[in-house]
Amino acid sequence: MNSLADQVQHYLPRFLLKHFRNEKTKSVHVFDKQTGKSFAASPNNVAAEKGFYDVTLGEFVASMEPSLAKLESTAAEVVSKLRQTENMRVVSQAERGILAHFIAVQMVRTRAAREMQKSLGATMATKLREQAATPEQSRATDEFIGPPPSEEDEKLFAIRFMRDASSKFAPLLALKDWLLCRPDSNDRFVVGDHGVGRHNMNDLSPRGNLGLMSPGIEIYLPLSPQLALAMWCPTLLAEVQQGLSQIHGPKPKPALELLKAVESGTPLSFRPENVTYANSLQIRAAERFVFSCHGDFSLAKEMVSDHPHMRVGERYEVC
Repeated sequence: MNSLADQVQHYLPRFLLKHFRNEKTKSVHVFDKQTGKSFAASPNNVAAEKGFYDVTLGEFVASMEPSLAKLESTAAEVVSKLRQTENMRVVSQAERGILAHFIAVQMVRTRAAREMQKSLGATMATKLREQAATPEQSRATDEFIGPPPSEEDEKLFAIRFMRDASSKFAPLLALKDWLLCRPDSNDRFVVGDHGVGRHNMNDLSPRGNLGLMSPGIEIYLPLSPQLALAMWCPTLLAEVQQGLSQIHGPKPKPALELLKAVESGTPLSFRPENVTYANSLQIRAAERFVFSCHGDFSLAKEMVSDHPHMRVGERYEVC
């Protein structure tokens, strides 16, 4: 980590946010899930907090910001190439590795990631306290749990997690089937302040199903209002191929389009319902803010109204 003066630091990189600006105003439209209000802002002033990656070590302030800036710079070049060519095949293995490292870190660097980790600790502490049957057990449990971590402790834990994420998660992302997605209508992708959306159609209860190695996991990162990167568990494509092999008549067009997109590297056409699906993942994962180029936040408003717990980001569930 490098020493830095305290400054505003973005947890959703500006190079991504800038792609979601309105072409006329050069501002991004912002929806606040907690207040229900929307407004326009400069990409320089949102999805950021002062000293977010800085930690105090004795008399010094150390920061992950320089390392993140370097990672963002290299990732921005690859994203720019994808936006210009709209073809996954133009990306080399080395460049795909850069993106995998960037996405791995993005998954754990945000305010949403910190709040999720904080909620896990609090929930586990509550569960342990509930299991104490006697005053002696309660005292022993409180002694074991200890005092709540300070804000600086939480920040240091988050930064250590970020440091390890690249080596732990990037190789798992590289194993996925990567494809580009593009709306086939006037619909547009939005991006949340967490950036990475995950979903899994498979019910793996009682285990969670959003782990990077969970069968059926889908991972999405919007690159612009008109282009998103999808990383799918290989089992999904294998199921499509197996299904097609068992059909002796005309093959379903959506399945053929999917295979063509994967093989050629060209974007898979996303119908309006597919765009809504991808956008819902961004809204659900966002801790507070959702960004768009058009200012239509009807989906976000509906989701928050129907599911009040979505006013904040996702949280771990401890059984």
